[in-house]
Amino acid sequence: MKRLFQFSWNKFLALGFLIELSLLYYTFSNFTSPSILLYIIIYSVFFLLFLFTVQMVKKSEGKNISMFGREFSLVQLIVLFGLLFRLTLVPTAPTTSDDYYRYLWEGKILLNGVNPYEKNPADSSLNFLHGKDLPAKVTFKTMAAIYPPAAQLIFAAAYFISGESPVGLKLIYLLCEFVTLLFLLKLFRLQKENEHQIIFYAWLPLPIMEFFVNAHLDAAAVMFFVMFLYYAMKENLIGSSLSFAFSFLIKLYPVFILPLLLKKFWFKKAILFYSLFLIVVVAFYVPFLPNNKPLTDSIFKYLSHWEFNGSIYNFLNMFLHNGQTARLICTACLVAAVAVISLRYKNFLYAVYAVLLAMIIFTPTFYPWYMGWISAVNPFVPFSSLMSLLFTTNFSNFTPMGKVWQEYTWVLLLEYTPFFVLLGYDLYKLKFKKLNSERK
Repeated sequence: MKRLFQFSWNKFLALGFLIELSLLYYTFSNFTSPSILLYIIIYSVFFLLFLFTVQMVKKSEGKNISMFGREFSLVQLIVLFGLLFRLTLVPTAPTTSDDYYRYLWEGKILLNGVNPYEKNPADSSLNFLHGKDLPAKVTFKTMAAIYPPAAQLIFAAAYFISGESPVGLKLIYLLCEFVTLLFLLKLFRLQKENEHQIIFYAWLPLPIMEFFVNAHLDAAAVMFFVMFLYYAMKENLIGSSLSFAFSFLIKLYPVFILPLLLKKFWFKKAILFYSLFLIVVVAFYVPFLPNNKPLTDSIFKYLSHWEFNGSIYNFLNMFLHNGQTARLICTACLVAAVAVISLRYKNFLYAVYAVLLAMIIFTPTFYPWYMGWISAVNPFVPFSSLMSLLFTTNFSNFTPMGKVWQEYTWVLLLEYTPFFVLLGYDLYKLKFKKLNSERK
């Protein structure tokens, strides 16, 4: 078994090209008829090859290889392969999600001078902007924009690049992912961690498939989030605050990280961080304020009614038969968890990881692409439980395969049983490691 995982350049390159061939097969198959089942299969195969490569890279001694007349380090090849995997999927049609239709519709109307927070896709005054797919294929047409202002600017840029095609979005994401990988490497160096761990994100199937097949916006927000982590660890107040603000202005997801900064920067610096963050957020939102409805109308509808693939939420709802009560309990548990983490943490990156993990556990709505955020922190805290969930969350894609939108109990059990068992083991290991270090 040891010999199987022994590092060699031939095996590493063979695995990289094998993954690339599987993605090329998916891309060419996707041209004729996008298949959710094929997506699930390719994702699973990709993940198993990824795990094998990770185990092998751990055994690497960090030697270089000569190719094409120059020398490459292992880190360089990991990053280059990671970018190649992403580039390969740029031409594909989104398969398990149709969110990109809304992205491009909102970008289209913004380029035509219409406030996406003011008019929803069903508004008859926008009929002159109707095209082949937009807004015909946009879901929840009576809801105005939910995504923050910086996201709207990305949507407009993507529509300007490629019209109703998702290629424009993916080209923007490709640039974002390149920057994400660069800042992860900078963060590894800052933390004096092994840079080979970049493979935990560079080759991880979830961000590759969700961002470059399904064209999810999180790629841009995660880039700024990783920049925020780097600047926060460097104690760079302005850089971290601006990066966090732009991440938030693309997607509101990192809001629960804010309490951690009071301890990270202490009171005076934290107040400066929050002040700069608020100034940037307000400056971006003011031009988009609608005249006929509250700006938060759509986001509150989402928070109060959406549910999908939640773990604790589904468990509570099964016994209480009351979604709103289950939602309130989960919210209270999440707030309590964030408060405890914010007061007691010693390692900032671990604390960020813990908050993102708590959000996964207690959210009523858990789509696979939400894991893109914690995926970027996972190289620093590689929990077995999260790796398990990164694999099994793929099976939640069985839901849109049916004639009606239906969640399956067997999928929830397959996802969360190994996750919670391994989470208990991970926490035990972490506590045991801490006790040993204290004794020394």
